[in-house]
Amino acid sequence: MENIFRAKLSFIAIVVVAGSILMSSYQCFADEAFDLDAYKKKVKQWQDLKYGLFVCWGPASIGGKGIGWVRNAPRSGNPNPWYPPKENLIDGEVYDNLYKQFNPVDFDADQWMTIAKKAGVKYFMFLTKHHDGFMMWDTKTSDYDIMSTPYGKDICKEIADAAHKHGIKLGWYYSPPDWYDLDCRHPKRHGVYIKRMQEQLRELMTNYGKISMLWTDTDGGNAPWDQDNTFAMIRKLQPGIMVNNRMEYNRIPGWAYGGWYLACQNRLNGKPTRWKDFGDYDASSEGHVGGYNSLPHESVMTMLGHQWVWKPKADLYSGTEGANFLASSLLGNGNFLYNVGPMPSGKINDHHVERLLKTGKWLDKVGEAVYDTTCGPILRGIWGGSTTKGKNVYIFMPDTIVNAWDSDDLYPLTPLDKKLVSITSLTGEKVSAEQNSDGVIEIKMPETTKKREDGQAGYMIMKLTFDEANPQVKEGTTLSQDSMVKQSKIRPGASIAFAGTASMTPGQGWGNYAHHAVDGNAATIAQSTSPVWDLHIDLQKNYSIDKIKILPTPGVWANEYSIKVSTDKENWTTVDTITNANDKPRIIEFDKIDVRYVWMDVTGVGHKGNFGHGIIEFEIYMAK
Repeated sequence: MENIFRAKLSFIAIVVVAGSILMSSYQCFADEAFDLDAYKKKVKQWQDLKYGLFVCWGPASIGGKGIGWVRNAPRSGNPNPWYPPKENLIDGEVYDNLYKQFNPVDFDADQWMTIAKKAGVKYFMFLTKHHDGFMMWDTKTSDYDIMSTPYGKDICKEIADAAHKHGIKLGWYYSPPDWYDLDCRHPKRHGVYIKRMQEQLRELMTNYGKISMLWTDTDGGNAPWDQDNTFAMIRKLQPGIMVNNRMEYNRIPGWAYGGWYLACQNRLNGKPTRWKDFGDYDASSEGHVGGYNSLPHESVMTMLGHQWVWKPKADLYSGTEGANFLASSLLGNGNFLYNVGPMPSGKINDHHVERLLKTGKWLDKVGEAVYDTTCGPILRGIWGGSTTKGKNVYIFMPDTIVNAWDSDDLYPLTPLDKKLVSITSLTGEKVSAEQNSDGVIEIKMPETTKKREDGQAGYMIMKLTFDEANPQVKEGTTLSQDSMVKQSKIRPGASIAFAGTASMTPGQGWGNYAHHAVDGNAATIAQSTSPVWDLHIDLQKNYSIDKIKILPTPGVWANEYSIKVSTDKENWTTVDTITNANDKPRIIEFDKIDVRYVWMDVTGVGHKGNFGHGIIEFEIYMAK
């Protein structure tokens, strides 16, 4: 394999010789006092955007199997032993030469930005270089770039010009690890690579106008990226830029992101930090949109299911699933970055566009509850979640909760310290409410939610307006919103799983906790670190049930299991045994039976690899 970084040795020699001069001017910047107020201001501006579009695209799109990780060749300096299944690999020599075929004649950056605006996204993230080392801009550091393709034009410039024209905030994805560059992590030549890497970042920060975000990445190896000086250069060239934390992965070898969380919390509290400089927000939650994180963070998902670049016949997430991901990220105090993979020709596939635009139409109706809001005042739970802006609080209540609620029973909302003036539904339902002397708001619920169209999230969204701004949970409140909801009267025929608690054996990890299986949120999953694991649900009291619906995670599912029920956790009745199941939703119906405990006893999975099977929702229906 020819490594064409050697084609510009004269330039690289200049960079190496001048490297200490190039970086010395930034060293003082790294030592300057940190401006906490300026940091909080730029974080708030970024958080107000809420929704970004990620585009992973390049020569790897021609292969149709993935980017970087599917390259079947040695990985420069990376000890990570994981490779995809053999059928998904591309020979390294073939992969490294795909750029010679890359000629995206249908690429139109202006059209991409028009789609992005109609989709309701506020920022645009573009992949400039992945671990495979190919650069999508006109770099002076190597010939392994877009200028060496048949297309021969600087795609990053076209994207930057279009983003600025349309008023969309622009970010670059750039991976410091480089499996193509033989100097990367080389025991003797890594210093040469660092100067080259920093020069590439200087180009990206200098040649394309305002850059609002930098999305760095990790390949799982150690991170010798001269972070203090690298961050200093980036911040000097692009003041106010938001940089994620993935350059911190294994900055302390073997500690993953642990060092960043502690450093970020200390910074926000005005305490000394471990490093002179580091990432501004957490982007480590790839594939996870559940939970809550008080630190600035972003959830990242791809519309293509488990792949980031173009894949023919990919199993795409629906428009509604994309909207659910966005809503769930929002309610967890995070931004949401959603990836599409354009075709090798440069066109974003019509099916991708259709899904984006459907969610855009939903955002046209409910956007006031999304953009420029703050998470809270009532934190998320199985009951749903809330956002606030000025005098308004927006309640996101899952359709599963609304449709399970007995409409004769008033819905109690955690006491707030301001006076309620009005309540409306942004999603079309008829609601009313009164506030008692304790501040508790009792909501008259609709008989049922409006039918959701594709692209609309599965939430009823209510707008509560108060007499003063910034309503907060009343001091002294001890009963959580989830506790109040679980005491409710549930209508016959509805799913009652949310009223229970869930656990898994063995173990759990990755933030995909057991309770995600019963939270009524189709954007979250329950998944263990163990390939085969059991789900246990305690409904807290006996219910008469006659149906269970299981929504497995596409691509990672249990294919052999039994559903067992009990009233005492000692004597179990098997209501069904499933073999050769697929990853599609499954409804299990049986004669009415009284239960408190439900056990999904799993004995086999239908996927390969060491990933645990996943459950999006496990719904338990009360008999009519």
